[in-house]
Amino acid sequence: MTGTDRRVSFAAVAQAAYVPHNFPLETLEPGLQETAVYDPPSFAFSNGAHLCEVEIDPDTGRTEIVAFWAVDDIGTVINPMIVEAQIHGGLAQGIGQALLERCAYDGGGQPVCGSFMDYAIVRADDVPSFGTECDESQPCTHNPLGAKGCGESGAIGAPAAVIRCGARCARSPRRHRSRHAADIRAGMAANPAGAADIAHSRRGCSTCLIAAAHLAMLAGSRGHAVT
Repeated sequence: MTGTDRRVSFAAVAQAAYVPHNFPLETLEPGLQETAVYDPPSFAFSNGAHLCEVEIDPDTGRTEIVAFWAVDDIGTVINPMIVEAQIHGGLAQGIGQALLERCAYDGGGQPVCGSFMDYAIVRADDVPSFGTECDESQPCTHNPLGAKGCGESGAIGAPAAVIRCGARCARSPRRHRSRHAADIRAGMAANPAGAADIAHSRRGCSTCLIAAAHLAMLAGSRGHAVT
């Protein structure tokens, strides 16, 4: 109690609230709980930039992600360990969507990937060691914490980065927006000359350091277009 040397533990308060032997039941209900709803004045939008380096076998189309960098502006980071785990998990999920996962059907319209024995889920050896970084310089202005969302950051940026890089390797026409690695492999089979661009594309991607991603992310957070 403020101003005295008397004190009581929170456990004792909770016990008295839920075992109300000496409780003023006529004026106060038993229990120790409170509910509140916060309605923010506007939405919070995260920004980010994802860069990857891939190697594609021109004969088989086998794609290996050599390196992956991601920088995300998610506002104030409350728990760095949880945020890092969410981003890493999202990146793995996004890479799986780009390279492995696909709902396939036979000629009769029956799914041929009805179990995990047939459906390709990304595994640890399918992804590289990620280079990730969070920028907290621009917290959200619409909530007291300054936090923005991060749970879907990896899953949104990774598929675009992987397919974009793979399409460049395969010299896929810009008007053809491939949504799955199988489309890129088909394009490589139809255009073997595209393999000659692999080395050039790899050199270009390998110079994309995390600092460049950071600059692109900051530009995006200021309303500039980032591609």
